[in-house]
Amino acid sequence: MSPSNSPSLARLFLQAALKKTINTTEPVLPTGHFEALDVSIKPAHLEAYHRVIGWLDSYRVAPTYLQILAFKQHLQLLTAGDFPFASMGLVHMSNRIEQYVPINVEDNFTLTCSCQNLSAHKKGWLFDIVTSATVNGQLVWQSSSRSLYRCQQQKLVESRHTGVATGLMPVNNNFNIPPNIGRQYAKVSGDFNPIHLWPVTAKLLGFRRHIAHGMWSKARCIAELAATLPEQCCIEVEFKRPLFLPAKVVLASEQQVLTHRFDLRDSHSGNLHLQGTIQSL
Repeated sequence: MSPSNSPSLARLFLQAALKKTINTTEPVLPTGHFEALDVSIKPAHLEAYHRVIGWLDSYRVAPTYLQILAFKQHLQLLTAGDFPFASMGLVHMSNRIEQYVPINVEDNFTLTCSCQNLSAHKKGWLFDIVTSATVNGQLVWQSSSRSLYRCQQQKLVESRHTGVATGLMPVNNNFNIPPNIGRQYAKVSGDFNPIHLWPVTAKLLGFRRHIAHGMWSKARCIAELAATLPEQCCIEVEFKRPLFLPAKVVLASEQQVLTHRFDLRDSHSGNLHLQGTIQSL
């Protein structure tokens, strides 16, 4: 579906708030996709995004940037009439980004988003939102974001091995996360989910305080590790625990033979918020 008559973000958020679950027994993902044509990078917006995530390399675009340019198409997928689950309350489990060529700020992109890979989970249903960016028909970037819809699961579910190794690593950096980072990130990403904005709005949805966006946490880690990023790379993270704001965190990383591992933990408790890997393609 093309963006010629695409609704506003405000309308999509209202639709997301009202969206009801269709089927949790034998759900079926929609087979269609949403597409945005001739998407260009606005220098002022890119600069604002880089500032929010702490990206300091002025010669490269952060590999996570194209993810936010497709946010509207993601909402369109989640609010479509044939999407089987309620939009609110989805849990972001992981994200994998593959950058096949460095992002060129002068390119115009076609962004295509679809739902794929529905599978049973012991706590509900997993599915992926897959986003592809092409330039003149060539695939230059792709993202797969896995989410969990929580419900009672009646299917027999096999345990799944996570693809990211665990274990303590040398500390790379410590940094403080301010209480308003969710609002800052919302302004550049368009993601104004109430759980990220204020303590009171998060409490209305069952959280004790507001939490950082998962993709901000990933982008912030990648910004710290920017000097190690290959031009063609795969960056994969798993989100483990909510990152309540404000926070003081520790980023640890370790370069192995083929993989650069990293994780983000609470400075005081040591609780793991995310863990990930960087690999060359």
